[in-house]
Amino acid sequence: MDWPSKNVPRGGILHPAKASYSPETHQFLRVLMDENKLSMFQRKKIDYYLRNGEPLPLPSSRTGDELKARRKPPTVLVRPGSSKRRTRETILKSGAYEREKFVPKHSRIDREKEKNRLQNRMAFGKDVEPKRPVVRIKESDAVHEINRFDQLVNEIKEREEWLQKMEELGQGNKYRLVIQQQIQAKYKAIIFYHCRNPLTGRHTAALILARGGSKGIPLKNLAKIGGRSLLNITLTTVLQVRFSSIWVSTDHGRILEEAGAVNVHWRSAKSATDDAPSILGIQDFIENHPEVDVVALIQCTSPFIKPLYLYQALQWVALGEKCVFSAT
Repeated sequence: MDWPSKNVPRGGILHPAKASYSPETHQFLRVLMDENKLSMFQRKKIDYYLRNGEPLPLPSSRTGDELKARRKPPTVLVRPGSSKRRTRETILKSGAYEREKFVPKHSRIDREKEKNRLQNRMAFGKDVEPKRPVVRIKESDAVHEINRFDQLVNEIKEREEWLQKMEELGQGNKYRLVIQQQIQAKYKAIIFYHCRNPLTGRHTAALILARGGSKGIPLKNLAKIGGRSLLNITLTTVLQVRFSSIWVSTDHGRILEEAGAVNVHWRSAKSATDDAPSILGIQDFIENHPEVDVVALIQCTSPFIKPLYLYQALQWVALGEKCVFSAT
């Protein structure tokens, strides 16, 4: 009896017809199984499909690399044979202290910046660059350097005024010795540390006018006070200030001997008369010594001048004063 339908194969939907594989197909499949080195279980399964005429099984979705990786034996963790203590070097070599560096998956977002950006977009429809604040540098108060010389002078004056008040109150004997010692210490500090020439780079000469041909008092510059001549007292004071050079301007041999090791300028006859003013003696000195920039005139008839007064005069000249006078 012939099968009535041409669209439905023999056997119906539930019992489809079985295919008959040719001997060439059997031989071809055996060659493929040998090349792929299939297991006995896989070979028997394919032979079953060939005998019964069923369709061959679909290939596995796994690749050969995945199958090879799966076939690899698992790594075996080798533990120490005995529970003994390990050295620090052994622990470090085992990698127990090594750990992976943490790398965040998402970069950190500045939330305040994003808020401002959203506000600008909602208000203006675009990104607005923030205005940089103008930093105003406050002018710091000028730090005035404390002048040590003025400080010492003020300290001396304070002690002298305080001692005078104690004298008026009748307590001078109690404090006089202590205050005088303190004042002497201040004078020494001025002389040894601060009585030096502030006019650096300029030739400063100390000029002592001491002529011997005075008609009123002959050789008055050699008159003695306390066993010392006026010229010697003046030179002692001048030597405590670091002048570039010290000069004695004279016209007499005895004054030349009293001057000792300091420089001596022999005055001209015109500037050595009784009627000649001191300015002529200064001009005569400057004309013969052009290397001198600043002249400090010291009179022997003012023997009690102090070194700090000379230093203060030089300091004023260094600050820009063209001429400084002292009145006695």
